[in-house]
Amino acid sequence: MRKKPAPPPPSDQLIELLMEYDPAVGELALAVRSIMLEEAQAAVETVFKNYAIVMLYSLGGKWADTFCHIVVYSRHVNLGLTGAPGCLIRSACSWDQANRSGTSRLRAPKI
Repeated sequence: MRKKPAPPPPSDQLIELLMEYDPAVGELALAVRSIMLEEAQAAVETVFKNYAIVMLYSLGGKWADTFCHIVVYSRHVNLGLTGAPGCLIRSACSWDQANRSGTSRLRAPKI
């Protein structure tokens, strides 16, 4: 089995934005980003900040084509997968059925 290439390093912009947050939250955000980019190597990353740091991932660079987003808040990180409404994703963690916007939300086990 071929080893997947390492994801690209985070941009200077993302690092600067994350420095405003608790280091543990920043590390978690970078870990989630790394996993996402390992699985979707062709993804185009768009980073911006409004009330939170937002990382959008699409295959064409258009917001309408976004299939994943990572949102970094002061105390936690959200991972959202956008798909057809009603889709259900199965994994080791439990996933909620997609809401009306077509976003599935991860409910990770409590640590």
